[in-house]
Amino acid sequence: MNSEEDYDFRNTRWGMSKEDVLASESGKPVVQTDPQLGYFTEILDKNIYVAFIFDNDRLVSTLYALRDMREKLEDSFKDFEDFKQVLTMKYGEPNAGQGDVWADPSFGGEDALKTLLLDRSKYEEALRQGQILHAAMWKTDRSWIKVALSKMMEGHTCGVTVEYTSIRHLTN
Repeated sequence: MNSEEDYDFRNTRWGMSKEDVLASESGKPVVQTDPQLGYFTEILDKNIYVAFIFDNDRLVSTLYALRDMREKLEDSFKDFEDFKQVLTMKYGEPNAGQGDVWADPSFGGEDALKTLLLDRSKYEEALRQGQILHAAMWKTDRSWIKVALSKMMEGHTCGVTVEYTSIRHLTN
C-alpha cells in the first residue's frame, strides 16, 4: 500500500504518463488536451478545478484553482488563508518566501510596491488588476509549491490557486 509521502500531488508522481494520471483519478476529465488533464472536485468545502500539466507526456506541474468567485476581496483572503493553513500543516511554515510581489517586474520596483502596500484601496485594485500577487511558497526535495491570491484570468476577479511544480522539470 502506498502512503501519502509516496506522491507529489494527490495520487501522482512527477514524470507519470497521462494514462497513469487518468488511472489515478476517479471520474472523467472535463479537459483533456495534449498538455493538460482537468477535473472538477471539492476541497475544504470549495469548488475546485484540478489541472495536471504535461510536457512530452510526462507530468511536470499541477494546479488547484478555486472556481468560486468572491465579491469581496476579504473572502478571497480567507480562502487564501484556508489553503495556506493546510499547506503549512503538511509542509511547515513557508520556506521559500511569502508576501506580495509584482506579477511582472516591469510594473515597478521594491519602493513602488512598499508604497502601494500602504494604501489599502490601491493595493486591492492592484490585486484585482493582476499587477501583484499575494503568495506563500514552499520547496521540498521534489517540488515547488505556491499558494497565491491574484487575478486568475481576464474577466475574472481575484482568486486562489495552489500550484505544484516538479523541481526536476524546472532544472532541465
